[in-house]
Amino acid sequence: MKSIFTEQEINTIYWTLVKKNNDYLSKYDHLNAMDILFLESTMNQPQYQWNVRDFTRVRTVLDFRDWMQIYSPQITTLAYTWRDDPEIPLLRPKKSVHIHYDPTNHLGDLHSLQIKEKFDFFLFNQTLEHLYDPFLAVRNIWTSLVPGGLVFTSVPTINIPHSTPFHFNGFTPMGLCMLFMKNGFKVLELGQWGNYEYISKLFLYHAWPGFSHLTSEGIRNEEKNVVNCWILAQKLI
Repeated sequence: MKSIFTEQEINTIYWTLVKKNNDYLSKYDHLNAMDILFLESTMNQPQYQWNVRDFTRVRTVLDFRDWMQIYSPQITTLAYTWRDDPEIPLLRPKKSVHIHYDPTNHLGDLHSLQIKEKFDFFLFNQTLEHLYDPFLAVRNIWTSLVPGGLVFTSVPTINIPHSTPFHFNGFTPMGLCMLFMKNGFKVLELGQWGNYEYISKLFLYHAWPGFSHLTSEGIRNEEKNVVNCWILAQKLI
C-alpha cells in the first residue's frame, strides 16, 4: 500500500486519469437508437426503468458497457452488493455471491468484511457515500480479491441527503482515484458525469432526475459540474 504521493505524482494522476477530453465528455450527449435499445434491454426490471431512473446511473452503465468490451474479464466468482444493479448481466459470472449486510453478525459490513471466499470481480455501486470509513472498506475489498481481480463502483460527488443518518460523504473523481490507489489498486478507467440542469432539478425537487425529466441539453456532460463518478480498478499482482 502506497503511503505518500508527491506533488508531481498527483499532477500526473490528474492529467493521465482524471482530466477528460472533449471526445469523452461529448460521447453520449445524444443517445442514439442503439444506446437506447441497450438501456431498455439492460434495465428491464420494473424497479429499474431507465427513462425514470437517476440519469447518473444510466450514464454509468454506458461507460461500464464500453469498458467491459475493452477488458473482457473472465469472471469465475462475482461479489456484488445490490441485486438490481444493471451491470450484473453484463458480467456473466459462473458464480455470484451477494454481499448483504446482516446486523446479527456483520458478515456483509464492508468495514469488517468476513467473507473468506476470493473473488475475480467486486461490484458495489452507490455505496461509498454510506461508509463512515471508506478507506477501510476498500482495503477489505482489496483483500477479498484474487491477484489481478477487478473492482467497480460508482459514487456521488454531490447529492441530496438520503438514507440518513447513514450518509457520510461524496467523492470527486480525483478523490475516488486516490482512494483506490492508496489501497493498492491500479486504476484502469475513471468516468464522470454531471451538468447544471441536473443539479438544479436535484436540489429544487429533492429527487433524482431521470432521462424523461431532462431536456436534450440536460444529458450533456459538463466537466465542471460533476454529479457522479465511477472507477474500474485492478488489484496489483
